Amino acid sequence: MPDTSSLLFRPVALPFPAETVPQPVCDGEPGFVRLGEFAWRQAWDHVFESDRLPHSPYLNEGCRTNRIWIWDSCLMAHFARYSPAFPVEQTLDNFYDVMGNRCSSGILVHHPDNPPLFAWTELLLYRISGAAERADRLINRTRSLERCYDWFENGDSGQLFDWAAMPRLAKRLRLGYMWSGLPSGMDNTPRGAGNHYDGILWLDLLAQQGLAALSIARLAEAIGNPECAARFLLRYEQKKELMQQYWDEASGCYFDRLISHGREFCRVLTPASFWPFLAEMGTPEQLEAAARTLTDDRMLGGVAPCPSVSRSDPAFDPAGGYWRGGVWVPTAYIVIKALEKYGCFDLARQLSVRLLRHMQRTFEEFSPHTIWECYSPTAPRPSTSKNGKFCRPDFCGWSALGPVSLLIENVIGIHQVDAAARRIRWNSPGTGRCGVRNLRFGAETVTLLHENGRLHVRCRSPFTLEWNGRDIACPAGGGEFGTSAQQHDFPAAAGRRHVDQPLVVGTAELQ
Repeated sequence: MPDTSSLLFRPVALPFPAETVPQPVCDGEPGFVRLGEFAWRQAWDHVFESDRLPHSPYLNEGCRTNRIWIWDSCLMAHFARYSPAFPVEQTLDNFYDVMGNRCSSGILVHHPDNPPLFAWTELLLYRISGAAERADRLINRTRSLERCYDWFENGDSGQLFDWAAMPRLAKRLRLGYMWSGLPSGMDNTPRGAGNHYDGILWLDLLAQQGLAALSIARLAEAIGNPECAARFLLRYEQKKELMQQYWDEASGCYFDRLISHGREFCRVLTPASFWPFLAEMGTPEQLEAAARTLTDDRMLGGVAPCPSVSRSDPAFDPAGGYWRGGVWVPTAYIVIKALEKYGCFDLARQLSVRLLRHMQRTFEEFSPHTIWECYSPTAPRPSTSKNGKFCRPDFCGWSALGPVSLLIENVIGIHQVDAAARRIRWNSPGTGRCGVRNLRFGAETVTLLHENGRLHVRCRSPFTLEWNGRDIACPAGGGEFGTSAQQHDFPAAAGRRHVDQPLVVGTAELQ
């Protein structure tokens, strides 16, 4: 038994809230449903209480140290938001208070400049909860999201903070951002192609700051603050324009660039190349070119899709080697969400199915039978870590994004739940019995099932269900609706509009 006497937290003293989690129905892939049930229960084992943090209980990533990680916690929130019993808001508020020096804690933020995903996460939380009061507090009163954004825009590499375990390494330059492997989250990535990490401009941090600005603008517009929305939309447009300098026309991908040597491209292909598409910075034609790497078994394709570096890269490790080939669920999730933004639902579903089958095979064939921090790119087993041993087991943790979020949003196809707009978007494959019971929708839950060309809807209040691009008005109480049983095809040629509604601030409009 490991020594836990020095830990400043303890498991939450509450039973697993089974009645609050969604219940997917997917007759074509029952193993995915079972894996999702396992993931939810394992995630509850990572809900902790602490007297040393301002908000308790909270979500912890699974390393079992007196640390909290920014991007782990944010991405855990992306699946945990489906259950109101999971402490998503408390988890995020801990960072705002600790990093804002509004409290002291023996539990430190591990990397202060981990990927800045707070605003994007809060936007998704707002959509599923419809909690305008929280959005108003974060935008208008505490301005926590703006402060987090500004923190990355200002300050220098090497800064130390009382609330952080590691120094800040991120620094904004005129043409992008310096950063490093550890704070980027891709610890031992071969990005830089032999150059030092501080010798490249990191495309993902530029995209992430752009995504933060866009998310703040959309939240501000939603709660009626057009001044804030316009201000952050302008910042977003500036970063979007700068991002085009990272597009390599010859390769058809976004790449990091060298700080010196004429700012040459660093052509190391990783899932990070898809962050600009998640931030809606690329054109449909650019996405179509980049998406070819996802269907090429020599690059980011294969039976275990989205390895952490291209299979053709000299640094690729067939055993995984952590970020030198390991398949990480969160970065695969980023790629799939980027495809979704451009309407590439079919390719997003194909990647999700392949990833979940790889996770399921590993769960069934490798002992211990659990969910892992990352996965081998070549066999149904966990990835090796930086020291050559297997990575961490029981990692739900962000690995629950696969059997929870990707199952609901991309395999079943309910890709956006927007309680604030009273709208649910479902791009279904149209075959077999599938859907979700007990799906969170603001302060209530809904049931959505498709079987034999019929939609069965149960709801307390009226809403609009967008089924494969067609609006269905669902009255209070629900009902049954006819649909075509023909399978809908959403090809990888990314010419469709983004799933987000147009944001209009003054004369600016984002489609």
